[in-house]
Amino acid sequence: MKPLLPLAALLSLTINCVAQDPLPDDAHWWYKKRPVSGEPNALVSVGRYVYAAGSFEYRDRNDNRGDGFGRFNLDLEDWEGIPGMENVNGVGWAVHAGDDGMIYFGGNDNLSGVAGAKGVGRFNPTTNEFSALISPTNTLDSVGQEGGPTNGRVFAIVKIGNLVYVGGEFTGPAGSPNREKYIRSFDLTTSRWSALGNGLTQIPNVPGRVNALIELADGSLLAGGNFVGGLARWDGTTWSTYAGGIPEDTGTVRALKLGPDGTLYVGGGFDRVGSGATTINASRIASWNGTAWDSMNGGFDTTLQQSNGTDFDADGVFDITFGPGGHLYVSGDFDATAGRANTLTSKVAMWTGTEWTNLGSGVGSSGTQNANTLVGDNRGGLLVGGVFSEGFVNSSSGSFKIARWVPDFEFGTDYEPGAAFNHTTEFRQTSPGNFAITIETRSDADYQLQSSPDLRTWSNLGTTLRGRANRQGFTIESATNNRFYRFLTTDPF
Repeated sequence: MKPLLPLAALLSLTINCVAQDPLPDDAHWWYKKRPVSGEPNALVSVGRYVYAAGSFEYRDRNDNRGDGFGRFNLDLEDWEGIPGMENVNGVGWAVHAGDDGMIYFGGNDNLSGVAGAKGVGRFNPTTNEFSALISPTNTLDSVGQEGGPTNGRVFAIVKIGNLVYVGGEFTGPAGSPNREKYIRSFDLTTSRWSALGNGLTQIPNVPGRVNALIELADGSLLAGGNFVGGLARWDGTTWSTYAGGIPEDTGTVRALKLGPDGTLYVGGGFDRVGSGATTINASRIASWNGTAWDSMNGGFDTTLQQSNGTDFDADGVFDITFGPGGHLYVSGDFDATAGRANTLTSKVAMWTGTEWTNLGSGVGSSGTQNANTLVGDNRGGLLVGGVFSEGFVNSSSGSFKIARWVPDFEFGTDYEPGAAFNHTTEFRQTSPGNFAITIETRSDADYQLQSSPDLRTWSNLGTTLRGRANRQGFTIESATNNRFYRFLTTDPF
């Protein structure tokens, strides 16, 4: 019997043809169809929330609509709006959790809805306020930059000390072609925007931008992207190419991650890293131990092969994170390891320390589907965002925008949560102690309603309900006034 698809995955699922049978490990995948359009571009996990920036539109359980910026509640397993950001519009490309408790967002060059916000802003989870990073006066060569970049998107943000570094595709004025290219900083103490030296140098005839920023172990800044060198370190005074950089004819850097042992992981669309004696062939990902580069068992294949025989160029690694088990995980646009040794690494893979392994069938099976971003959450799972179908399904379109991998997920079961007082079509309180619940069921599954006062302790309510092969509603008398409710779904093998 095929693994049970979570309830959420049953909603309006369209399958044109099945590329392969589900693998046993596919039971560890959990899909959520929301958001309803667009796709997440960046994720960061903070407590019970995963904050997201993207081009998506979502509707929460109260049917409130949000655009570009939202957060996923790991307790309720659903999208929520971000208080204070209801009027923020635009496409989000970056999100960063600062050590000051703030969540920093970046996106299009005009985050309308917040006075003065230009491409970047911050959310305070304590006060539920979203504010701009505004300098009292213009402190850059570019005119009108008091609230952030206005001539290009923001793709990366990192806070180091009292400085918030912002990277993207923005530039300085025509009279100073390098000084403000692709990066600048905001001093939280002085409220002052500053250029970083003479900026980064554009590769001739190649659109430049910074795609990733991280803090190195010594507190300095490392930038990766499309510019001369591809990897550049800022020590507070000067820029220098880091670890030999990326050859200019080899591609771009899209993702950076520093391991707990100090190893630097670099992902992107390149096929070589380093310079001179340090140069090695490395396909889409490589690691630097402070002395030498490593290709990480060859990385990923440069071609993505679809089941219909159509081939695409694999754009490579888009994001890197540490997740369940403390392992390194990557996502992007690829379907196989180098030499097509493992052809099941569809858009996502895990590094064991010596080789890449697949996560079941992965996510997405076509060249038009991507896993843009991923993050390990504090519930033992890995959240993946993008536009994709279920990994073992060759769908005509990427209907899912978010998926979650939980290695210890119990085979054949899933929970569909909900809050009884949210007055939605999923859970409605019709009268005190009575709830009308409409869910998608299947004929070979059983459904047990459970309640909890605190999302920690759960108890069964009523008897097990036998599913039918259509959407149906149940009215259940509850002997409790608990706030939280969910279904335990069991596939009787």
